[in-house]
Amino acid sequence: MPQSEKIGIFSAFAGGFTAFFSIWFFCILQFSPFYFAYVWGLALKERKNNILSTLKYIALPSALALLGFTIAFVTLGASAYTISAFLITHLGLIRQFAGVEVGLMGILIMGLLKMPDNMNIGGVCVNYNMVYKVGGFLLGISFATIYMPCITPTLAIILTYTGNASTVEEGTLLLVFYSLGLSTALFIVGMAFAAVLTYVKWINNNKRIFIIVFGLLLIIMGILAYTDLMIYYKGFILRRFTPA
Repeated sequence: MPQSEKIGIFSAFAGGFTAFFSIWFFCILQFSPFYFAYVWGLALKERKNNILSTLKYIALPSALALLGFTIAFVTLGASAYTISAFLITHLGLIRQFAGVEVGLMGILIMGLLKMPDNMNIGGVCVNYNMVYKVGGFLLGISFATIYMPCITPTLAIILTYTGNASTVEEGTLLLVFYSLGLSTALFIVGMAFAAVLTYVKWINNNKRIFIIVFGLLLIIMGILAYTDLMIYYKGFILRRFTPA
């Protein structure tokens, strides 16, 4: 690989982080509105006595969602690995399972899926807080399997590494930092707007409406993923934001 095309982990992280704030933002719209719907819906649904307490409550589920996204995104992107090739081959079926997971989280956010407090399952005490954490992690994995990324200049270089067996380990490390950069941007923006949503009195007075909207967004994404119609959503975004 030419020296001019070599990048380090800092450049990979910066490439992912800045992708959210650049022209490539339109491509991230494939899943970012639905991630925000989860974070903001959870913030309004589980609002605490003050903003800081609310942010502390949603911080871990939000981070776990992005951790799940990073793990799945890297696994699928490192195509030289056998496991990655296997998952890519069965991506259609995986996206159907992902669609069900996303839809269920939407139903949970809307409050249509209820369970007793501190329910005991196999000796494990299960409550909403645990469900949000586990569900958030699975939601992040689902986002990565549904996401059909646009190839940014930085990502293009990284994928040349991950697609070659001799450089796949180096490329995987770079892909991890690229995904962490993107996830960091998503986390910061998600938490910042969650603080605004829980602060604005009018939104809190009408929070049920917002919670329903956020839940419906997740359900719609689940349906699109299950029916393999996400490609039309991506096509709409490309036509809307790409210059003619």
